[in-house]
Amino acid sequence: NHGVVSPDAVGCAGSNGHFASKHASTGKSVSADVALTGADKADYELMSGSASTTADIERADLDISAATDTKVYDGTTSSTAVPTVSGLQGTDTVTGKTQAFASKNMLGVNGSTLQVTAYTVNDRNSSNNYSVATHTATGTITAKNLTISGAVASSKQYNGNTTATVNFGGASLVGVIG
Repeated sequence: NHGVVSPDAVGCAGSNGHFASKHASTGKSVSADVALTGADKADYELMSGSASTTADIERADLDISAATDTKVYDGTTSSTAVPTVSGLQGTDTVTGKTQAFASKNMLGVNGSTLQVTAYTVNDRNSSNNYSVATHTATGTITAKNLTISGAVASSKQYNGNTTATVNFGGASLVGVIG
């Protein structure tokens, strides 16, 4: 309370401050409205009805998690599931969320890893309002069914067993990838 004459009772109180903008950054301007308080406040006049200082707005945590997925082997790492998002603030959004299997191969039930491969944070600050962490999920790639076409079985005379002779020379596998 510089300038207050002793023993006068004068202080100041302020309302909540306001940052110049809502975006994360360091050393941002903050202003607040202030008013005199105390029994002797009528004897004084503020030079300015506002105070200013600086403070930081730290980035918020944003988690983008791959979603569990199961697919039939198709020779690619593509996934049709969409990652989930937690930690968004206000009207901010995340678009363009995609994910993929880490390997195209069949690795058993829940043996595959799904990774977030793309996303766009829409926060009107080039995604600088968030510290983004991506998280993996488990998934499964199952075997692709194939069929044989063009195999020829030879006829035989009854001999008391089920053994057959099959010629696969002109046969082909239907459904092979690549």
